[in-house]
Amino acid sequence: EKGFKLIGKWRWEVRDVKTGKLNRKESGEAYNIVPDVALQTFAQQIADSTITRDIRDNLYVAVGSDATAVAAGDTVLGTETARKAMGSKSAASGVASIAAFFAATEATGTHREFGLFGDGGTTQATASVDTGILFSHVNVNVTVSATETLTVTFELTFSR
Repeated sequence: EKGFKLIGKWRWEVRDVKTGKLNRKESGEAYNIVPDVALQTFAQQIADSTITRDIRDNLYVAVGSDATAVAAGDTVLGTETARKAMGSKSAASGVASIAAFFAATEATGTHREFGLFGDGGTTQATASVDTGILFSHVNVNVTVSATETLTVTFELTFSR
């Protein structure tokens, strides 16, 4: 098969804030969709001379409460409830990894969706809800209590 693929995978860990113990019931992983707006932004980064924002700048992981199935046409989360700036990023062997850490009480509740937002084209992502380009969107079902932390990692694999 010719061409190349983008495969997005989300991983999350919920831990007790005092003991650091992993809550295995609420931790997991899921594969996502890369929305149409993200594909267009990737193409712009390569070939469009009018872009003013680099996709690596201002990356945010967002969590939301909407259980509606994700779709290629999505541009925002259904109901964004919390957003955190990227805490770390790395790239190796064709895999880009972006992680964010939510301290206790920053992402309390039941989350039904995660999204990765960033700059692109002429659009800027900020700490405000629904800003930036939606690069990834996934349905999840994870509950975080006020005494737990949440670490969310998004991996984008570029492959043939």
